[in-house]
Amino acid sequence: MIFKRWNYNSYVSEFLSLRCAGDVLNVVSPLGPKAQKEITEAMGVIKCLRHIVLEEPMKYSILDLCAGNALVSIIAAHLLPIQKCFAVDKRERKREWQKVKKFSYQQADIYDNNFQYETPTIVVAIHPCKDLAKRVIEIYQQRNLDHIILMPCCKGKIGPQCFFTRFEQAMFDSYEKWCVYLARKINANMYRDDKIKSPCNIIIWK
Repeated sequence: MIFKRWNYNSYVSEFLSLRCAGDVLNVVSPLGPKAQKEITEAMGVIKCLRHIVLEEPMKYSILDLCAGNALVSIIAAHLLPIQKCFAVDKRERKREWQKVKKFSYQQADIYDNNFQYETPTIVVAIHPCKDLAKRVIEIYQQRNLDHIILMPCCKGKIGPQCFFTRFEQAMFDSYEKWCVYLARKINANMYRDDKIKSPCNIIIWK
């Protein structure tokens, strides 16, 4: 696959330096016009995944919800010492998924609970839209999964139980408030990763 005139940032460069980069791109392509953005999002999550997985190699499986092209779980299946990756998305995408060991792609609605996974599990989700992010957190909680890595997208409805101080009201924009609300639901950590080429670049992890 050929990319024209990419303005590489460090995550794109890091991805392209991986020995598995060509194999990953051959499976997930076409990524479309926002390929750089998607790669930086995936690599930001991979960075967080690496910290968890390398502490206990071959312990975890990954459940990739609202997976889209499944870029993050395809990279993880090639790169990290994990049991298996399960990618789930409502929309069917025809790719050569069978080329990837330790990986399965499932067309399913995450509200229907009709998808497979294995425990111990790290659930990941990149840019689930609005209240889909809440649903990802519900799945993490209801199924008692081991870790969560969530990069929220556009703002959903913040529940009345979430209280912001006057300082927080003044300091946080609407996206940051949405992320704080989600993080507080599970007492999680959060940080903004400026290497990700998206304004929605806050990662929530636990």
